[in-house]
Amino acid sequence: MGGVGESGGRGPVSDQLALTKELLRRLGDEDYRLHGEDPATATLEQAQRWAATYERLIGFKRELLERTYQFIEESRERACRRAPRCRMSGHPTYRV
Repeated sequence: MGGVGESGGRGPVSDQLALTKELLRRLGDEDYRLHGEDPATATLEQAQRWAATYERLIGFKRELLERTYQFIEESRERACRRAPRCRMSGHPTYRV
C-alpha cells in the first residue's frame, strides 16, 4: 500500500478510505499529539480549544508553504534574468 493519498490507481473512494484509516491510526498515536492533549479526558471545551489550535497550526503551515512557493518563483525569475540562456520552458522569461 502506498503512502497517504497515493491511490495506486484505485480511485477517490479508496483514497478517502486510506486517509480515514491513517487519521484513525494517528489519533491513537501519542507522537502525533501536542503536549497536554489527551483525547481520553477531553471535555467539549478542551476539544474546541484543540481544534482551534490545530486550525491555527494548519493556517501557519499553509502560509509558510505559500511564502516558500513565492520565494521559489522569485528565485527562478532572478536566475533566468541572469542566465544567458534560461532552460526553464514554460517560464515567462524563457529564452531560446
